[in-house]
Amino acid sequence: MLFSVGGFTNDFNVDADIRNYTVRGGLVLPTGTLAPLGGVGGSPILGDAYHVVGYGVAQDEWTLARDWTFTGGVRMDHYSDFGAQWTPRAALVFSPTPQATFKALYGEAFRPPAAVELQSNGTADALGNPDLKPMQIHMGELDAGYRLERLEATLAVFAYRVIDLIGTQPDPTVPTGLQYVNAGPDSGHGIEAGLQWQASRRLQASVQYSYQRHANVSTDVSDTQRAPRQLLNATLNWEPASTWSAYFNSLAVADRGRPPGDERPDPPNYLLLNFALRKRWGDRFSARFRVSNLLNHLVSDPSNSTTALPDDVSEPGRMWRVEIMADF
Repeated sequence: MLFSVGGFTNDFNVDADIRNYTVRGGLVLPTGTLAPLGGVGGSPILGDAYHVVGYGVAQDEWTLARDWTFTGGVRMDHYSDFGAQWTPRAALVFSPTPQATFKALYGEAFRPPAAVELQSNGTADALGNPDLKPMQIHMGELDAGYRLERLEATLAVFAYRVIDLIGTQPDPTVPTGLQYVNAGPDSGHGIEAGLQWQASRRLQASVQYSYQRHANVSTDVSDTQRAPRQLLNATLNWEPASTWSAYFNSLAVADRGRPPGDERPDPPNYLLLNFALRKRWGDRFSARFRVSNLLNHLVSDPSNSTTALPDDVSEPGRMWRVEIMADF
């Protein structure tokens, strides 16, 4: 049996808010000079946030029968500003052979509101809501895995339900046109598959694919539609010599949508290629050459505001980096 208790504090303070504008009636108005709170006593861009957290964990494992084990546990987190959150977890594992494993998993989790979601004044982000409740998720999963000497395959089917989803909804009185709210619920399902191949001692390859669908029942809030439905990730690690290693990676992102009411075209699919080459000298010194977005594709992540960021959020193009490292 495992027991654990602890606690911590989160304290977010804005030391300075100096700018040359203020917000009145949902409009951003220039003040003509840089001064604290715009020089006219405007509201802070982000207010202070503070809470005390205490937690406790209990977990145990039981052998039910030959090749069958069950693990169960629960965690309690108590936040000074919104009370206790209980999150149980359970796993039933069946291993009929040394190569094959099957799992049935259930878990609950939560995410407390971030400082910006609670305290933003709506100028640079959606308007904060100090009455937000934690977002909760309940998730079930069925896993299967099979391992050979050099090959491992995995497959997972999952479904989840989110309660009190923290999202945004339109508000014409806010400069960004959005405010944070507890919406929901949200639900979804999907699959994940993976393959890992140890071709030799110096060459390994892996590929992972995931597909998911959301079914948000709210007509006003659907931020989750921006998450990609399909992801494909492939990686190759190669050591041509004892002091040299190379890393190749490709990431494909597809089928991202927009929230209801957002009339912009769906974000385009994209493919990223990344490369790294490392050289080691002894146990202490090494150098690494890295290239991100090797093909210099135009990549952007969907924004949540058609007014503040109508052209989405651009990601870096091709980026080169050389790193020299020493361990002491």
